[in-house]
Amino acid sequence: MLLLQLDGRIPNLALMRLAAHHQARGDHVELGRLDTIRRVERRLLEADKVYASLIFERTRPFAERLLQMFTASLGFSQRGCRLKCPFCIVGRKEGAVREEQTITQLWRGEPWPRHLLLLDNDFFGQPAWRERIQEIRDGNFKVSFCQGINARMLTDETAEAIASVRYSDDGFTTRRLYTAWDNRKDEARLFRGLEALVRYGVKPEHIMVYMLVGYWPGETAEDRDYRRRRLREFGCKPYPMPFVRTPELVGFQRWVVRWYDLVSSWAEWQAAGYNPYGLRLYDAPPKPPRRRMAPWTQARRARQLARLVPVLGTHGGARFQADNVSLGKRGGNSSAYRVARLKRDYPYVAEALARGEFASVAAAWRAATRSAATVPWPAASLGGSGQ
Repeated sequence: MLLLQLDGRIPNLALMRLAAHHQARGDHVELGRLDTIRRVERRLLEADKVYASLIFERTRPFAERLLQMFTASLGFSQRGCRLKCPFCIVGRKEGAVREEQTITQLWRGEPWPRHLLLLDNDFFGQPAWRERIQEIRDGNFKVSFCQGINARMLTDETAEAIASVRYSDDGFTTRRLYTAWDNRKDEARLFRGLEALVRYGVKPEHIMVYMLVGYWPGETAEDRDYRRRRLREFGCKPYPMPFVRTPELVGFQRWVVRWYDLVSSWAEWQAAGYNPYGLRLYDAPPKPPRRRMAPWTQARRARQLARLVPVLGTHGGARFQADNVSLGKRGGNSSAYRVARLKRDYPYVAEALARGEFASVAAAWRAATRSAATVPWPAASLGGSGQ
C-alpha cells in the first residue's frame, strides 16, 4: 500500500488511520511525501493500492492530475509461479500458483479505458487462463503482460491465445510482448516458443527478450554476445539485465539497449570505454547557443531581485533561501548573490536598482564596484542609464 501525503508538514491523520488499518491486516505500507508529478509517476506501478490525501485547496489541481495520471486497470489475475528459479524471489514470496481476480473484477469500469496492466508472473500457470483470455477478447481489452510470458513453456494453444488478443507495452502505445532468456541452456525451448508466437501472427519485432547477465558462474562475454546475436538474428529486441551492476555488465546493457551493437563490435565498444563518443561515429554535439534575455526582461528581473533577495550576512554568502530565491555557495557571480552584496555593501545602489534606475543587475554591480574606491554613494549621484 502506498500512502501519499500531498501537502502539510505534520503527518496526515487520515493516512495514519489507513496505515494502521492495513498494517493490522498484514499489508506492507509505505508513506510517500511527494510533491512533483514526475516523482509520483515512478511509484504508482510499485503498489497494489494507492491512497492520497491533501489539506490545502491549492493542492487540489495536483490531486486531480494524480487521478488522471494512470488510467489503466492494474492488478493480478493470478499469483505465484510454477518455477523455482534460484535468482527469482517470486516463488518464495508468492508461493504456488493460485487464481486472484477475473478481468471483470480488474477493470475499473466506465469511463476508464479498456487497458489492462496485468502484474501476473505466470499468467498461463493458472488453470483458468482460457477463461481470462476469453474475457480479454470479449471486452476488446488492450492488455500488457508487463511481467513477461514464459516463452519456454508456450504451446501452440497458448501462443495462439496470445496472438488473438491486443497485447501492448505498459504505456499502451506499442505492440509488445515481454519474455526472458536467463540461461543459455534454455535456447532450444525458448526458440520453440518464439517460433510458435510468430507462426500464429506475432511479429518478431514485437517481442522484447530480457537477458539475465552476470549471474551464472563461469559466464563469459562470448556467452552473453551469443545470446544477443541469436535474438538479433531472430528479429527480437534483446534487453540485458545485469544481476550485479559492474562497469562491464552495465556497459554491455548500454551497448545492446541503445543499438550500438549494430554499428560496433564488443571489442570496439570496450576500447571506447563503453561510451558512444569513443567510437568516433560522430562528433560531440555542439553546445547550444547561450540564450540572452531581452533588455526589458533583464530590467524587470533586476527589480524583482532587488525587492526579494535578503541582505547578505556579515560573513559572506552562506547558503540561505527567501521567497523562492536561493543563494548558493559563498561568492560567485549569480544575480541573486550580487543583489545581496549590493544590499549589504552598497545599499544606495540596491535602492536605485529596485526603483528601476539600472538596466540590469550587472549594470548596477559595475557601477558600484568601479566607483566604490573613489566616490561615496549619495542617492542623488546615481545615474539612470546603468552604463
